[in-house]
Amino acid sequence: MTTSVAVIGAGLMGSGIAQLIAAHGMDVSLYEPFDDARHAARDKILSICSAIGDPDECVDRIRISGDLEASVGSVDFVIEAAPEKIELKQELFAKLADITPSSALLGSNSSVIPISRIAKKLDDADASRVVGVHFWNPPYLVPL
Repeated sequence: MTTSVAVIGAGLMGSGIAQLIAAHGMDVSLYEPFDDARHAARDKILSICSAIGDPDECVDRIRISGDLEASVGSVDFVIEAAPEKIELKQELFAKLADITPSSALLGSNSSVIPISRIAKKLDDADASRVVGVHFWNPPYLVPL
């Protein structure tokens, strides 16, 4: 069973995905490269908890970081929720392939870019780890 998850991006989708996973008892590393978004993530997640009646304690299972390698270095599953830009996603997945355990699944929340295009620049072994995991918006209303 997957017990450790990293979410890439603390925007609307990433924060919602992190909250959903943490509310179901899993540890989450939430990576966000931009300071403002990173600093707002905890309050955003607490707001989600309040809106849907989940206990605030799930936020204690979410570690928010601006360090990509520290966020994904030992997780079982990565869910990318970055902007819908193919070059950005390809660059990000190339980094993820290098710094995650070889057993980690690499998921994209992309709604429009085919997974094969996101994984196009990876070798076959790493490309086989890339999967689509598109969440409905808002993600915290998706039953697990």
